[in-house]
Amino acid sequence: MSPKTKTQFEEIRKSSKDKLIKAAFKLFTEKGYNNTSIRMIAKEAGVSIGLLYNYFTSKEEMLLDILQEAFTNLDSIFVEHEDPGLQLSKSIDAFVKMIVKHKKRFLMLTQFGLDQNKFELANQLTIKKYEQSVHNMAKNLALLHNATNVEMEARILVATLDGLAFEYLLMGNSIPLNQMKEYLIEKYCNL
Repeated sequence: MSPKTKTQFEEIRKSSKDKLIKAAFKLFTEKGYNNTSIRMIAKEAGVSIGLLYNYFTSKEEMLLDILQEAFTNLDSIFVEHEDPGLQLSKSIDAFVKMIVKHKKRFLMLTQFGLDQNKFELANQLTIKKYEQSVHNMAKNLALLHNATNVEMEARILVATLDGLAFEYLLMGNSIPLNQMKEYLIEKYCNL
């Protein structure tokens, strides 16, 4: 058997790290962060605790990786388009599709958001992502509307979208999610 190349080692490392992150995510969403131990994560991933510590120094570091990935996925909802109405419309649509597709991830983000005191770094990431969302929405709203305070209107829109996500987490398909999405698109994107 020939020695592994640098590329093969990197692929093995990435695969192992991904396996650990998936195991941590699964356990965090099923049992909660506080009820999940490093030992449980290693067992779920099928690796030794020692191997886990080759990739992560702590359970909190694993959480931060998961949150970073979730926030990176949120970045993808801001669709670039020349037409600000179309851009805003596609962003609202992408957000709603994302909360349906990644319900467990949104549930976990909500749980951590509600327990701000324990997860200061996660809270800081959330605030940063919120401000970026407001900025992106305000930029498009300013191009669409002659509102006196587009930043406040953007904050209301972001809060409304967060509220839709929260309602969907609580009540699932019993809320008219698509109708609410269409209403928001009509209200904010069409002039």
